[in-house]
Amino acid sequence: MKIFRRIASVFLRRPVPPAPPPVPRRAAAAPTVAATLVLALAAALLCSGCPRRAGNAPADGSPPDPENTAPVERVPFPATPRPPLRLTPTARLSALVPECSGLAPSRRRAGVFWTHGDSGNPAVLFAVRADGSLVRPRGAGANWRGLPVRGAKNTDWEAVATDGAGRLVIGDIGNNHSARRDLSLLVLDEPDPLAAAAPVAPLRKIRVRHAAQKKIPDSPKRRFDCESLFFWDGAAHVFTKRWSDTWTVLCRLRLERPDAGVFEPVATFDAGGMVTDAAVSPDGRFLGVLTYHRLWVFALPETRAGNAAGDAPNAKNAKRADWLAPQKITAAGTATGTVKSAAPAFPSPLTGAVWTRRLRFPDDNFQAEGLAFLDNDTLLIGTEQGGLFRVPRADLDRAR
Repeated sequence: MKIFRRIASVFLRRPVPPAPPPVPRRAAAAPTVAATLVLALAAALLCSGCPRRAGNAPADGSPPDPENTAPVERVPFPATPRPPLRLTPTARLSALVPECSGLAPSRRRAGVFWTHGDSGNPAVLFAVRADGSLVRPRGAGANWRGLPVRGAKNTDWEAVATDGAGRLVIGDIGNNHSARRDLSLLVLDEPDPLAAAAPVAPLRKIRVRHAAQKKIPDSPKRRFDCESLFFWDGAAHVFTKRWSDTWTVLCRLRLERPDAGVFEPVATFDAGGMVTDAAVSPDGRFLGVLTYHRLWVFALPETRAGNAAGDAPNAKNAKRADWLAPQKITAAGTATGTVKSAAPAFPSPLTGAVWTRRLRFPDDNFQAEGLAFLDNDTLLIGTEQGGLFRVPRADLDRAR
């Protein structure tokens, strides 16, 4: 699956080289009508498989595909962008960590982050520091290989997040061909990375699906892959990673039963590339969104419960239901914590101030797939190749 990502990433990023100057030659006979039609049909077929270039929302405000019911957020690109931000690794992950396919700060140990591998790797979590060092439980040997999740299978773990209530949530939501019927979230009490050596058991496995996906597989567009997971406004959210264009759809999770939920569209925007992770700042004021070659930061609007990272029930919003409680659809077409129609009753995190910039990694093969905030002003990016990169929010360009 990784080779498909690399091909798509490079294809979306690199411009088509200019055509060479024409070579003088004798004028050819005018093409026949039939030949013209054949050439036009061939061009249309070729372009139908080409990904869209980055740009703003369509002039008529319509989404990139008619069946997408999420409202379009007109998120602009900077009018006068600076050159791509050249990144240098500030650290490398321990060789015992196979890759970084997701990144989330520990709520139990300051300065510690959880990460994991994706498909082809065991169902194991690793605790690491921003300097790349591996956090081992007390008494663990030098060759300790991470914290196993008991009874779990890593079909395609692509995201990890903390919900603000002491729980760690793993997103087995990788879906490169939009053909999976077994997408899920694994919920577990966050273990103490310095104490947990024995396998940790999940509290719950939640089967999830996309409300907008009408057929499986979604071929050839492949619009229901996901590699991001974050908590805001009392709910779990994901951004889709679309293989047919540079758009993304923000979805909010609604639980239909304790063990089953649906991702419902909230908003869509042109991210300029495939979204690979997202994270909320410690103070709950900013949302970071990562693609392979671009970083976005959105100023989050104030929610009904205030903006605490994870936004779980607390003293300020004690009456709010836990996101793990199933939510009922009302006669008006909305639900507690979700939407049913194209006019969502819940706030979009994409409406405020925006900063963004293209990123240039030392190697074209670097796959940026992990994002977390080191503090409220600095983001940490992890790559599947093990490199860790720090990006100050001040190095991004204001777009709105």
